[in-house]
Amino acid sequence: MSRPKKRRHINVVPVVRFFKPQGIPLRMLEKISLEMDEFEALRLADCLSLSHLEAAERMHVSRATFSRIVAAARHKIAHALVHGKAIVIIDDLSMGIRWLHPARETAPLKENNRLPLEYRREAKIQTKG
Repeated sequence: MSRPKKRRHINVVPVVRFFKPQGIPLRMLEKISLEMDEFEALRLADCLSLSHLEAAERMHVSRATFSRIVAAARHKIAHALVHGKAIVIIDDLSMGIRWLHPARETAPLKENNRLPLEYRREAKIQTKG
């Protein structure tokens, strides 16, 4: 039995959960799941251009673990783009995620598992840097 994952610190709520090729209905596409820690690793490394050491400190994981997370995320994104698959961002709270974004901890989810619009706008504003 493998050891449980260490809690990862996530600071941003994704504004959208699905990305797919244009013109093809989602139900007809194969889906690739991107976990929240992978999403956060991509944001820190590629959007904010942080070093792996700085990003690892923000997520409260080792630098080697951060490197594995971001490599897995990049592999999944590349695979989806090359093979025309949909990308689904998974919000799995059983993974041990600690939300640092205050809206995510207090916001009630709607029935379709999305944050209300005012919280999504807040999250979008906070991600612009």
